[in-house]
Amino acid sequence: MIIVCILLWILAFIIIIKDYKTESTRWMAAIAFLTGLGAFSVVFEDNIIKYFINENGADSKIIKLMYSSNGILAAMVHCLAPYCMLIYGMSYLNIISKSKKRIIYIVLFIPAIISFIILPVKSNSLKTPEELMLYFRQLTLWTVPYMIAAIYLLVYSYVKEKSYLIKKYKFGVIY
Repeated sequence: MIIVCILLWILAFIIIIKDYKTESTRWMAAIAFLTGLGAFSVVFEDNIIKYFINENGADSKIIKLMYSSNGILAAMVHCLAPYCMLIYGMSYLNIISKSKKRIIYIVLFIPAIISFIILPVKSNSLKTPEELMLYFRQLTLWTVPYMIAAIYLLVYSYVKEKSYLIKKYKFGVIY
């Protein structure tokens, strides 16, 4: 899993180096980076924290700090990844005029901020099953529509394209 995390970060770095001037490319790099961060959060919780608990018998303050930092990391990924996916779909299709982009991006960012503020920020392994279900139910209220809209925008961009070569590239992006 750590290899996947490193490969996703390398992919984000390569995407930025290859074409940093295109807005959709920057959002794609953000998605790859956040996905790598999510993978790192899982590795950190499953391997590093458990190692410190089982092998070293680390101080409870350090363990609590590690779980808290992992909770913040996971909450950031849960809140930012759907937003980045939707903005990537919108910028990939290029449907928003430059004058309205800033306002739309800010308005679409509001659910992510509210989720980060309202939902409990602690590691998933420390949440009770009821807290975990409530956490994911509340996240689902806005993340699922964001993801469905992002997928729709990418597929619509593919269907709308006339050029065979660009259509082939867009199919690769969707796949």
